[in-house]
Amino acid sequence: MLKAIWFVFKVGLVVAAFVWLAARPGEIEIHWLGYDILLDIGFGLVVLLATLLILLCVHRFYIWLFGYPARLRAARIAKRQERGQRALTLGLSAAAAGDVKMAGYHAYRMRKFLPDTAGLTLLLEAQAAQLRGDSKAVSKSYRALMEDKDTAFLGLRGLMNQALETGNKTAALDYAYQARKAHPKQPWIARMVYKLELDQGKWNEAEKSLKALTKLEPLAAKKIDSNEGIDMPGKDDILGAGAVDSSVNDLLSDKIAMMVRQSDEALEKGQKARAEKLLRSVLKIDPSFIPAACRLASLFIRNKKRGKATKVIESSWKLNPHHDLVPLWDKLAPRMKPTDTLGRLRWFEKLVSMRPDSAESHMAAANIAITDALWEEAEQHLERAEELEPSARLYRLFSKLGEHRGKSEDARYWMEKAADAPADKVWTCVKTGRIYERWSPIAQPHGAFNTIRWDYPSARSEALDEQEELALQTAGLLGN
Repeated sequence: MLKAIWFVFKVGLVVAAFVWLAARPGEIEIHWLGYDILLDIGFGLVVLLATLLILLCVHRFYIWLFGYPARLRAARIAKRQERGQRALTLGLSAAAAGDVKMAGYHAYRMRKFLPDTAGLTLLLEAQAAQLRGDSKAVSKSYRALMEDKDTAFLGLRGLMNQALETGNKTAALDYAYQARKAHPKQPWIARMVYKLELDQGKWNEAEKSLKALTKLEPLAAKKIDSNEGIDMPGKDDILGAGAVDSSVNDLLSDKIAMMVRQSDEALEKGQKARAEKLLRSVLKIDPSFIPAACRLASLFIRNKKRGKATKVIESSWKLNPHHDLVPLWDKLAPRMKPTDTLGRLRWFEKLVSMRPDSAESHMAAANIAITDALWEEAEQHLERAEELEPSARLYRLFSKLGEHRGKSEDARYWMEKAADAPADKVWTCVKTGRIYERWSPIAQPHGAFNTIRWDYPSARSEALDEQEELALQTAGLLGN
């Protein structure tokens, strides 16, 4: 609208000028080099306008003629850039498809057509070299990227990925340290450094890295520092997933395992007070973590603090009945008179009263009843346990009862049933499937950190192997 009004205004000015000149006729007289020229004012203006147009056309032609080489050069550069960009696109597509030959060819074309974009060229060359298995060329390309501050991190990340793929975790950790120094606030880099330190058994460094990592994970830091604990559905998963994010749970789980490891070291050094403090802190974070409860109760028993040990076991049993607590509970049983045949059973029935809905409670009481020849009581608890949760271990207790009662046929029957029943949960390494009698922060002999879980022996973690996980995190230089 405004443009239309402005156009009408300009046309109006021209018309007004012609009207003004037409209303004021006159002549133009020119005396130049002995010539006398007399022109009508209208004709003179036309001549002047024509002269200006001719000069303008000559000027335009001059600019076009002498600007032709620059335009030709610009067109040539644009064509080269277009070919270079197309080579980049086709090269990345070839690398993604695993076409070694085409990826190398397009990397060569990129270097030819885009000499000023060395970073992209080197990146594509590294991808092509990696596809054809030329590790030296890959390293050379990534190291060349590191020489330019704008592409240094691409080169560093590529070298980390290469070191992980070749199994050189020492070099990978060195590159990870450099990456953390360059980007100290990136959680994925901090997590990679932490995992690599754990993998190499650098426990002190890993502990510091874990503290730094929790600062980059606000939710995890809040959970740990405020002792809110882990949300454990049913309190059945020892290291729990809960409702919080899985990455946060991983940090909490590692924090717990790290603190238990420190408490074990403190006990080896005779630092009982420090060990107790660490274990108490663990149980504040996760009150249902059985390994910490067993360690703390054992420590109290050795120090003859029976009341404290009893409270620890009772608190843990209410949250997570676990048969690792049963031997400790037996050690805490009060001394019974020889005539008190029901004394030990009454002591174990306290576990039943705390968690009557748990098959573990009834199996613990039944086992004591069998040992003390209380057949009817044992059978009642076993039947109740079968109603709650049938298991191979339960049927073995039935068989044990049959043997003690002299009923060999019943014993064989229950053993056959135990053989057909699903396997019981055990402490198993999610990385190797190896079974352990007790939980430990470090799974030997392979030395994996915090990989032992209370699970079925055939169950394996769906999580990736640490090395594969780190390789995936560093693979692909365009994303985290």
